[in-house]
Amino acid sequence: MPYSSGFANIAEYLARQRLGALSKEFEKASLEIEKGATVREALENIAKRCNSRIVERMCMLLSQGFEAGTSMSLVFRETAEDLIETRTILRERSAVLAVQKLTLLFAGALLVPLVLGLLAGMVNDFDFQGFGELGVGLGEKERLSLMQAAQLSNQVYIIEYAIIASLFAAFIDSDLKKSIIYALALLPASSISYFIASAL
Repeated sequence: MPYSSGFANIAEYLARQRLGALSKEFEKASLEIEKGATVREALENIAKRCNSRIVERMCMLLSQGFEAGTSMSLVFRETAEDLIETRTILRERSAVLAVQKLTLLFAGALLVPLVLGLLAGMVNDFDFQGFGELGVGLGEKERLSLMQAAQLSNQVYIIEYAIIASLFAAFIDSDLKKSIIYALALLPASSISYFIASAL
């Protein structure tokens, strides 16, 4: 747009373009300005109708630029650049959180139970009788009770990990109700992985 373009002209131009919801919103803003609304009021109405933080930020930047007397062509360009940068940051953040969520779920369902199960199976296969004959270490009963306590601790840890991973994954999704769904999937998967690994 030309450097001297006013807000009303730019809003009218955007309203005529085929930009979907954006054109409709600027068409409404243009009509509001024609009926006597201020630019600030028209932009505030756009923000209220859209109920979006990104749109609210856009409207705030446009309103501040207009009130500061800056060229609206420049204000629109800088606002667009700000929105593109914001969207890029949000996409990167979403990608990082998605990787964290998948890592947690994978570890909760397979990795942690497999490692603990393999270790438990290896310890069970050890022959401790030689130590008993030498008078070193625990007796048969004490060793058996210790192994049972260790297996119970492993299972409790796996359940705790699955619940915590489910809560964190649901928190990433911004929906804590999903933690129940994640837990219902993780708990049986982790238990099966543990028992299979310990039997190997």
